[in-house]
Amino acid sequence: MDKERGVFMHRDFYTRLISREHPLPEAFVPEHLIDIGLPFEAAPGDSKRLLEYQAAKAASQLFHACHKSGLNLWAVSGYRSFQRQKELFTGSRFVAAPGTSEHQSGLALDVSCPAIHMELCEKFASTREGQWLKRNASLYGFILRYPENKEAITGMPCEPWHIRYVTKPLASWLTITNLTLEEYHSFPTEMCSAAIKDFTVPSVFPGNSQLSLPTRVLFRPVRSYQIFQEVSQILWHHLHIRSAGSFFR
Repeated sequence: MDKERGVFMHRDFYTRLISREHPLPEAFVPEHLIDIGLPFEAAPGDSKRLLEYQAAKAASQLFHACHKSGLNLWAVSGYRSFQRQKELFTGSRFVAAPGTSEHQSGLALDVSCPAIHMELCEKFASTREGQWLKRNASLYGFILRYPENKEAITGMPCEPWHIRYVTKPLASWLTITNLTLEEYHSFPTEMCSAAIKDFTVPSVFPGNSQLSLPTRVLFRPVRSYQIFQEVSQILWHHLHIRSAGSFFR
């Protein structure tokens, strides 16, 4: 394992910001890429079926839960190499430049459903599958990476079909605070969150009820990973959902 790859596979790899300002090296290929057997709009053997190992396990749990709810979610595109992104890049703001695509990390997945003919378009947000994904993605460690009304921050248009694995703790925190990965990384390490006595769970969560977060959680450093663990566990308990795996991944 070379030094650079060793850094990528630590916890920081899963929460890493990948964008125009924070590109991946051209030679970077994630370790442990696997095809975990998701229902895919791609033939067996196609590299787009691959995901990084932890992301693949989490995606498998997400798809199982979605299908158990009677929905028909499909994967469209996972891993994409630097060279493949270079071939696809047209200069359009809708297509990431080589090195700036999250797909190169193996942590991103584009999804769709038969109701919109497997297209990757904003109509996905209004489908039953899209609505389920918005409510439940964070419970499996994923976020909707390019949300609506955050284009000026992410530099990308709204993409309700694009999910990114960031681990359950951070996904829960970003979802209840309505923050993007860019906003999370812009916080100084020692910056503390504002005091909030009763936090209203956003409408993405079932019930849209009141969730009280302990002061000990809210006053701790925003960039502390332990805070994300605590918020994640509180959120899961609040929704009466049992996690099948570790809150770290």
